[in-house]
Amino acid sequence: MPTDTRVAQILPILEAYAQQFGVPQGDAELEAVIGAVLSVGEGLEPWFDDAEVVIKQVKAAFDPGAVAGRLVDEAQRAIATRVYQWRRQQQKTIFGVLNAYVQTFPEAFNRTQLPPLVATLMPMMADWRLTRPEARSLLRRVIEDFSVATALRRVVKPEWIAIAEQLADYRRHFRLEGAVMSVVEAYRQKFSLETLTETLVETALTKVLAGKWDTDIAIDLAKEDTQLVIKQVMFKVQFLKASPKVDKSAAAIAAQINAEIERFKREEADHPGVDATQPTRLGDLEVGIDIHEA
Repeated sequence: MPTDTRVAQILPILEAYAQQFGVPQGDAELEAVIGAVLSVGEGLEPWFDDAEVVIKQVKAAFDPGAVAGRLVDEAQRAIATRVYQWRRQQQKTIFGVLNAYVQTFPEAFNRTQLPPLVATLMPMMADWRLTRPEARSLLRRVIEDFSVATALRRVVKPEWIAIAEQLADYRRHFRLEGAVMSVVEAYRQKFSLETLTETLVETALTKVLAGKWDTDIAIDLAKEDTQLVIKQVMFKVQFLKASPKVDKSAAAIAAQINAEIERFKREEADHPGVDATQPTRLGDLEVGIDIHEA
């Protein structure tokens, strides 16, 4: 869809939002509201592959001083209201789960753990599809407003307790997750990674589990836990721009992964009869080549 059409479709909804609920304060909050319009807006294409580009274009076209005089229709107002309610519901749900977590596992909680806990909760929500500015805004708002004293007094729903138990269970993978993120970051720094793929994360996870990063993390991981760790790493690296420390072990694994990718490319070039559109497994590395690559 042309850029002008995208902006023309989203901008009136943003203006309707500003008229009803106030102009978002600051660039980060403005981008988060635009992102929520993309996520929630009925009849809008999600454009998630280039969501940030669209968000910045709409932000550039938005004039806070002209909001009061803009004419918006009822459909646009209705979408703006759903955006507002959706953002409030997201925060309410995160607070509800955190309240349940603090009440159920009081000995396991201290405030320094709040950022990683909130970051872990967001991809656990099955029906949530967030843009990057939304995720960052939600993380920031929860960290700023969460109170342990208040959490201990709140009534919590059974479904929040269930998610809190899942969160507590996942905490045992934090060290493993950190190791995988370190390998991914080492790869990004060394080989100019532009787009993170699940294949790369899975390969890094496989090598860490094999004890090539730290033998203490070499464990057998259930399939569902493997997918959960991959999902968490993808979310935290792509959406929250997590930048873990890179040590020599992580750098060595990243170099090994790159060497295997290059070896596969050479072997594929030597055997043109191989269907390059299908993933090919080499050892513990799976690589797929896009047929549309130049």
